[in-house]
Amino acid sequence: MKFVWKIGSLREYAASMRDDEKKTWMSQWRSAAIELEKIRAQELRGLSEQNSADLFNRCAIPECAYWISPERLQSSGLVEQQKFFMRSAEYASGH
Repeated sequence: MKFVWKIGSLREYAASMRDDEKKTWMSQWRSAAIELEKIRAQELRGLSEQNSADLFNRCAIPECAYWISPERLQSSGLVEQQKFFMRSAEYASGH
């Protein structure tokens, strides 16, 4: 098989392949997709909280693309969540 580097020529390249070449080509891509997904999952599992935060921050998403409530600027909400859980537990236990 020949390699094609021009953009837009992939369709032409695929059209020029014989059926057996197309099957081989697709089989290779399917195998690669499975292996790449395994690698991606393994890399994500290996990320620490700090690493994932650093990667997110490197995405350079403009602040106008997402909204943060004013409360989140001062707190993560964890304290409020814990209060909610405590009240729920007290209610569930009947106290």
